Amino acid sequence: MNYNHFGVLLKEVREMNNMTLEQLSEDICSIRQLSRIESGESNPSLHIIHNISKKLNIDLQQYYRIYFCSGSFIAYDFKSKFDQLLINFDFTGLKKLIEKMEFIDEFQEDENRQYILYGKALCSAYLDNNYSMSNNYCMEGLQIEDSAFNLDMIKNKLYSNVGLTMINLLASNYNKVGEADISFSIFENLFLLLENHIFDTPFAMYRSLDFEKKIYQTVSCNLSILNMNKTKYDKSLEYINKGISLSKKENYMRFLPELLAQKSRLLYKMGNHNESYQLFKDCLSFYRICRSDSETKKIKDEIESIFADINLSKTANQEP
Repeated sequence: MNYNHFGVLLKEVREMNNMTLEQLSEDICSIRQLSRIESGESNPSLHIIHNISKKLNIDLQQYYRIYFCSGSFIAYDFKSKFDQLLINFDFTGLKKLIEKMEFIDEFQEDENRQYILYGKALCSAYLDNNYSMSNNYCMEGLQIEDSAFNLDMIKNKLYSNVGLTMINLLASNYNKVGEADISFSIFENLFLLLENHIFDTPFAMYRSLDFEKKIYQTVSCNLSILNMNKTKYDKSLEYINKGISLSKKENYMRFLPELLAQKSRLLYKMGNHNESYQLFKDCLSFYRICRSDSETKKIKDEIESIFADINLSKTANQEP
């Protein structure tokens, strides 16, 4: 069958399960909203897709992301370039790309439009240091997924990958302008969202997504840092251990060096100097394998600076 839009697929699956619009929409959305989705008049939020998937016991999110989000191969190609620029932290290149994407029809609405807004939010934060403008772009992008979005509802919904990154950027921006309490609340709710709605899910596909694992690691590290700065060391240790545990359990080592470095800093502040130093050496080994020479040198200099006063680096059998 030719699926011109997601609603065609959804209606087919609903009818295969002998369900009416009323039965499928119950406890998920209004009958009218589900009817508009099936007719192609509107697109579903990820929260709706997730709950329909659970009710029908079929993973509809994968179909939606692959076949219905990009809209064309041109859009897919631009989004791939966008992602690569982010990996390289090339925000100047990203700004130029966004200027081209804005004039392409496929990027005028829905998730593709979110890419534009996310790119503008990143450039505002990292090129212009305009965190207020960056937050405005993030909020506009998140309201594409849910027009009623606000900071208090984060943990109760599901979001696209772009949505998750915008929430993460919001938290970082608030921290940079000194709004630590708001930042902490956003990070904490995002962490709960990841734990309760992504990793604790009936679909193995969700649990295997690298993107969600990376966000989980990043947020656990940020929450550890924020709690450490408040001298809430036990809570800080709890968050960093969760990030490290996820890394080992899922064999996902992408952000492990940073997690180990943060745990070492925390242990040092807690007075566990020997354990902290051994962990820093393990961290440095990961940096040498996974990170650039400049990043490795930076962490090595930090180790030597932190432990210089207590002379551990000189008495250890092997220097880092």
